[in-house]
Amino acid sequence: MDANSKQLAATRVRSMRDRGRHVAIVTTASLPWLTGTSVNPLLRAAYLSMDGTRKVTLVLPWLAMPDQERVYPAATRFDTPEAQEAYVRDWARRRTGLDCNFRISFYPGRYAAEKGSILPVGDITSVIPDHEADVAVLEEPEHLNCAEGEGGAMKEREACGM
Repeated sequence: MDANSKQLAATRVRSMRDRGRHVAIVTTASLPWLTGTSVNPLLRAAYLSMDGTRKVTLVLPWLAMPDQERVYPAATRFDTPEAQEAYVRDWARRRTGLDCNFRISFYPGRYAAEKGSILPVGDITSVIPDHEADVAVLEEPEHLNCAEGEGGAMKEREACGM
């Protein structure tokens, strides 16, 4: 391949539909809190992962028990992220009929009553390995960038906010 061809290949516009893309969908809410900010990214992850041509990771906030008690319905609490992941997957499978072949990762979050939102605590980019930092779809990017501590800027090559 000559120098011109290499330059054209390097600057080619890529689509999220391209095979082999790594897509991280990062949101500030998770089931069982039934809000658009929890449901829409979950459905987006299920849809984007259904044909198996891209690697999709849904990145959700993990709340300590006092914040779960403030945000989640009375009878629904999780002792571990794995228990919440099972709940999220079951909900998505029952409603979509899809296999939901995407990963779920958690970042530490806290409920900010004054904003009515969950904010990240620390660097949310740490849950995405560098070799997978390709595309970030950010739900409520204005809240994701209110991180307490380090971080806030995404490391992905491409990002879009919802």
